[in-house]
This record gives sequence, structure tokens and C-alpha cells, in this order.
Amino acid sequence: RHRQQQKKSGRVRLRRHRFMRIIKKGEKCLGDRDTLTKNYVKRADRFAGIFNYYLFDGKQRIDPAQLREQDTAQIVLPYGKDLTEMPMQRFRDILKQAVLMTDGHCQYVLLGIENQSDVHYAMAVRSYLYDAIEYAAQVQTIAGKLRKQKDVKGAEFLSGFRKEDRLVPVVTLTLYWGRQEWD
Repeated sequence: RHRQQQKKSGRVRLRRHRFMRIIKKGEKCLGDRDTLTKNYVKRADRFAGIFNYYLFDGKQRIDPAQLREQDTAQIVLPYGKDLTEMPMQRFRDILKQAVLMTDGHCQYVLLGIENQSDVHYAMAVRSYLYDAIEYAAQVQTIAGKLRKQKDVKGAEFLSGFRKEDRLVPVVTLTLYWGRQEWD
């Protein structure tokens, strides 16, 4: 909340007002507004600018040219009460892979944006669910490759994950476009 109040006088706030005027003119239904916000934020320079602004205080750490579009559909197979798989599919608004330089080393990271036009008090849980599904998919991919190897035993075989395996970090920002203050 404090960070949001600090940024009200910044460029992102001004751009938001210009964008909201576009939405007001064409505001027919939620689907149209959702499509407009996704298309607006999806552009690489805007996407990178948003993350640079909120995560790095405006420093240009994310290069728009280095962003790679990722599939926004996510599927997870949790188990139900009778231990049968219950497939769930979720769709993120936008997900991109970025390469960041940290201390002279390359770091891959997945960056997601969720556009929200209405107050959603459980949004943190929804974002966490998207991130958790992404992490679970990474573990599943690593486990599939690892189990095909003959020399894997013990805890590494059971978990499908080696001590030295690493997951790609996932960072999700929620952009609120509504008029009502999110209390």
C-alpha cells in the first residue's frame, strides 16, 4: 500500500489514466476489458517497464528484447479423496521468461502479470496457486528426465529431484485497474 501511494505521481500512474480512458470508451463487458488490459501489458517494452519499475525502482534490469513469451495454460493433477487424479487447468494473463544478470551471472526467471479490474481479496492465494502449479510442472519435468537415468537411487529417485537441481524462480505481479480503492 505504501509503495502504491509513493508511485501515484509516477509515470506508471499517468499511463494507467490514459489506458483507463481507452477502457471507458470501449467498456462493454468484462471480457473486452480483460482483453484490452492483456494486450496493453503484453507488449515487451511495457511488460519490462512494469517489472523494472516495481521490482528494481526503475533501474533497467529487464531488457524487453530478452523476454520470451510462455504458455499461459497450466495444468496440475492433484489427487482427490479417493486418490484419483483430478485435472485442474488455470490460465495466467501473461507469462514471460527473462534473463537477468546478477553479480555477473545469468539468471533465468519467469515473470507473470495478472490484470485485475475488480477487488479480489483472495488474489494473493490465486497468484500463489499459479506460481505453485508452475513450480510443480518444473519438478515434474525434472523428475521425468531423472527417472530415465539408471544411476539414480535413494532419495533422489523417490523425490525425482537431485540435490543440485534448481527451479526457475517465478515472480507474479498483480496490476489493479479498478476505480474503487483496494482496501
